[in-house]
Amino acid sequence: YLSVLSFFKKPERQVLDSLFNTSDIYFVNQARTGLRIALNSLGLPAGSRVGVLAFNCHSVFQSIENAGFKPVFIDINRNFQLDIQDLQKKTDRIDVLVVTHLFGISSDVDMIKEVVPQIPIIEDCAHAYLSTYKGMPVGTLADIGVFSIGHGKFPAIGNGGFIVVNNKKYLNSINSNVDSLKEYSVLNNLLFVLKNIVFNMLHNPFVYGFFSKPVLKSNPGKINLHNANIKAERRIPKYAKYLFLQKIASYRSQVANQQESVSTYIDSLNNIALNNLKSYYSKQTSNCFMLPILVDENSQDFINNYSKRGVEIGTHFSESIEWARHFGYKSQECPETERIVQQIVVLPTYINANKI
Repeated sequence: YLSVLSFFKKPERQVLDSLFNTSDIYFVNQARTGLRIALNSLGLPAGSRVGVLAFNCHSVFQSIENAGFKPVFIDINRNFQLDIQDLQKKTDRIDVLVVTHLFGISSDVDMIKEVVPQIPIIEDCAHAYLSTYKGMPVGTLADIGVFSIGHGKFPAIGNGGFIVVNNKKYLNSINSNVDSLKEYSVLNNLLFVLKNIVFNMLHNPFVYGFFSKPVLKSNPGKINLHNANIKAERRIPKYAKYLFLQKIASYRSQVANQQESVSTYIDSLNNIALNNLKSYYSKQTSNCFMLPILVDENSQDFINNYSKRGVEIGTHFSESIEWARHFGYKSQECPETERIVQQIVVLPTYINANKI
């Protein structure tokens, strides 16, 4: 029955199609599956070189490796955007470029296209659903867009991602790659529902404060950085797709709440250099998925200060340089990224910041 429900959710699917101005949207179980498929749909030979931000999730590096390609690391600027000057220095070393729109902040895609007009570009929009660039949704600006709807993302459905195909020359290859993915069994779909129920229980404020955070998060386990999850690639769990489409009308109001939280934070952080981020967190551009800031003071002191007020602050991607080293990163290859990982703290935006 879940298949029937997801198939006949036509009005909601039309909302998604109209957002991206295409019906060429393919659902997969994870964004890393989508990125690997996008890379392998470009017709490039094994060992091709992929330009990618060094400041990134390890899963992006894993997807490049799983595709049989090699990363070439690109630096970011202090506004968490791809560094155009560093890209210019490395254009002759890359065959395809992955542009990650970090924290919902879109990189300057028009400028990037001017620098690398001859190679395919994939937008990694794992942070950037409903963010825009010059009035256009991110994910529609280059050849292919890849989105995440997994835990800790926006929207956070639990398992899932999707691919938006903008360049029709890659459509048949992506369609073939997605068709080759296995479906989850009925049992696995039921387990997905159960896991989501348990996950929500563990993130109940009371349970999270007294058990999930001190017990479960204190020992997160070791990350497998090589060839991770390639055997686990699947189509999206049917119930995850159903949930995503069922709630699609509510996501814009959630963005408005996130934008309000960021606005409140910015007003209260006037003693901290925000690196011109205010303009990028306008209602016309960012979904305000998170608020990253760079602090000169001891980051742990900053984190502890907010913790006393009930706000859990992270250091998102602060390990990205260490992850990148496992995939060939050399010291000082991306100097700004090396500085940023020492300074970054990230404030959540899904809460009511007016109460802080």
